[in-house]
Amino acid sequence: MHGRLKTIWKLTGNFEVVDFDLLQDRENVISRGLWMIFDHYIVVQNWVLDFVSSKEIIKSTLVWLPFLSLAMEENLLLALVIVIYRPVKVDIRTADALRGKFVRVFV
Repeated sequence: MHGRLKTIWKLTGNFEVVDFDLLQDRENVISRGLWMIFDHYIVVQNWVLDFVSSKEIIKSTLVWLPFLSLAMEENLLLALVIVIYRPVKVDIRTADALRGKFVRVFV
């Protein structure tokens, strides 16, 4: 995982999971917020003292947006979705046109 993170984050320094050598690297990783690692999405944020996940207020989440009875190419679909929010991923079955008249996008 260390090598994969270093590659996708384009780090110039080194890190320990996840302690960055360079402030610039940390700011770059945190400012982009959402990352995909081994086909899983993670959100990276600054350290919070006494963090308790069950007491955290969720300010945003990722969701699949389904578009029923709508078959279109990925580029057109992404152009449509960007009006709603930043698209993260098109369902692979959508991209391969295996769903017929159903498409979905992760935002």
